[in-house]
Amino acid sequence: VAEAQTLVDYLPASSDARWSLVDAQIDARQFAAAEATLEMAVEDQRHVAGLRGARARIEKAKGNYTAALAEFDLAARDFPSNGWIQLGRADILRRLGNTAEALRIYESAYARHPHRLSLRSALASIYIYQRRFEDAVPLLTVKHPRTADEWRNFAQRGMLEAETGATVTA
Repeated sequence: VAEAQTLVDYLPASSDARWSLVDAQIDARQFAAAEATLEMAVEDQRHVAGLRGARARIEKAKGNYTAALAEFDLAARDFPSNGWIQLGRADILRRLGNTAEALRIYESAYARHPHRLSLRSALASIYIYQRRFEDAVPLLTVKHPRTADEWRNFAQRGMLEAETGATVTA
């Protein structure tokens, strides 16, 4: 947080510096400070989606999923084609049990970006919840895992196959 605050002090007009500070405050669970930082931000049209998205992240980190969804919905109303907002909405919808709407958003994003590991993981998670194991396994396929996320998917696929016998070659 101190490093991010220093960046804001040096570049007070930089929205990127301010978002970095908000992210650091949220990660440090300093929710009141993150909210105060957002209140100081200039609310012009360029930053409204970011402000609402950051407020949604604060509410999500607090476990207030209904409030987080309300913030994402406001942002989506103003910026319906913003992928970051839509994926944030999908995550919260999934957590609130609205898997049908979350699945629609994730499948739409996956159709455009089939190599994004986060989308593959999110889709696989919903498919597993729906007991659609044969659809989940290919999404978790990683031929040569290198990153932590790739190893997570690799391990999750192995556990799923061991539990269900749902082997799929990809």
